[in-house]
Amino acid sequence: MMESVIAGREEHFTVLGDGRCQCQLNGHVFSSNPQDVLKFINGSKYQRLLACAENEKQMAKYSPFMYTSKNFPDKMYCALTAHLVNRNLVSIERHIQGKKYKKAKEQYDKGELELIEEPDLEDEDDEEEEKEEETDTVVDAAMDEGFLETLDRMDDVEERIISVTRGRPHVTEEEVALLRPKQNAARHQKKRQKAASGL
Repeated sequence: MMESVIAGREEHFTVLGDGRCQCQLNGHVFSSNPQDVLKFINGSKYQRLLACAENEKQMAKYSPFMYTSKNFPDKMYCALTAHLVNRNLVSIERHIQGKKYKKAKEQYDKGELELIEEPDLEDEDDEEEEKEEETDTVVDAAMDEGFLETLDRMDDVEERIISVTRGRPHVTEEEVALLRPKQNAARHQKKRQKAASGL
C-alpha cells in the first residue's frame, strides 16, 4: 500500500524494512500508515521542500563555477570572479549575464584563467595572528640598547617640535592657550573693518 502512495516520488521517499517511510528531503520518518504520508505529500511543507530541492538541482548545473560558500552558507561563491552571490536562481542568472562573469568565462575557456578557490576566513585570522607574533619577536630582538637610545632621541625631537608653535620657539602650552584668542580676535577685527569699508 505504501508503494502506491509514493509512486512517482521514489527519489524523495524510501520505504524502511519495518514498513515505515522516510522522506529524503527533511529526514522525517512516517509511521506505516499511508494516510500520514499522503497528508504530508498534499501539505504545504512538502511543496516548499520540493521547491528547495528543485532550486538546488537548478543551481547544481553551475557547479564547477558556482558552489555554496564555505564561509557564508546562505550565499553562492563564483570561482571565476571571486564574488558572493545570493542563493537564488534570479541572482545567479543575473551574475552569469554580467560582463565580469562573461569575460572571466571566456578567459577560462581559453586557458588563461584558473578557478579561484574561496579563501577560508578562519585560516586568514590564524595567519594574521602568526604574522603579529612574528613581528613582536622581531621587535623584541631589535630592542637593544642602541635602538632604545635612538628612540629616546626621537622622543626628544618630538618634544622640541611640540614646543615650537607657529614659528615661535620656546612657547609654552599656557602661552599658546593665551595667544589663540588674541589671534582670533585680531582676525575678526580685520574682517569687520574690511566689511565696513566695503559698504
